[in-house]
Amino acid sequence: MSRPFPVIHRIRKFKDAEEGALLLEGYASTFHERDRHGDTIDPKAFDDSIEQYMKNPILLAYHDHKKPIGQVLEAHLDHRGLYVIAQVNRSPDPHLEGIRKQIEQGTLRSFSIGGYFHRRQLAPHRHLIEKIDLVEISVVSVPANPHAAFQVQKGARNAWGADADSVLEYGTPIAFKSLLIPEAGNVRRQLSSFSASEPLRMRVFVTGANTGRFLHYLFGMKEQNRASCAFELEGEMGELNQRLRVIEHYAKRTGVSVEVDSPCAFRGG
Repeated sequence: MSRPFPVIHRIRKFKDAEEGALLLEGYASTFHERDRHGDTIDPKAFDDSIEQYMKNPILLAYHDHKKPIGQVLEAHLDHRGLYVIAQVNRSPDPHLEGIRKQIEQGTLRSFSIGGYFHRRQLAPHRHLIEKIDLVEISVVSVPANPHAAFQVQKGARNAWGADADSVLEYGTPIAFKSLLIPEAGNVRRQLSSFSASEPLRMRVFVTGANTGRFLHYLFGMKEQNRASCAFELEGEMGELNQRLRVIEHYAKRTGVSVEVDSPCAFRGG
């Protein structure tokens, strides 16, 4: 029997996300981990720049200021690094919509920061980045091309008051997780369009009433035979029901009411 897809997202604020948007979450930068250049980032490196960045939290593709694909909805620092939740919007521009498609397909799957890095040498080929003037966060597939930096250097220098010798740098790409926010009725459309020639995937949303927070489950099977799918689905639903009972238990203890949004007319497809 195939196992559920391991895509159980943490509870988070959902009210700012647009219907049909693609949410990305993960670390844009991490502390204490030496990159291929021998640099490590001090946990206080972003303390003076997060607030400034969130005044215009544009999400770029490939560190290219001509390719804004969305915005960062939330950014916070924890013991590991800079954690962000970003939204990729739909666009009438075929090129930008193509970038969104690459994210959905997993071709683009990493965050990378762009900014001015202030270093202190610890040893030969080892530096501590004590401060980062964060300029932008990008979605990338491979380490950024340093030759592209010139396109945004001038505007970034002016914004931060950096001197003429400052060089805009890019951080090591870090993989993120993605989630497609459903459009109205989209969950039901997904199942009604199911055919025996495609893998079955099912989404269930558990929403805390009036909280703007949710849990998202995605599970499915690779079995292609429709008759076998009924047996597979029964097992998958059993595992999901166990998880929902745990959620119900915690909801009663905390006094938070929850609502489950899943297709109600799946049988007979």
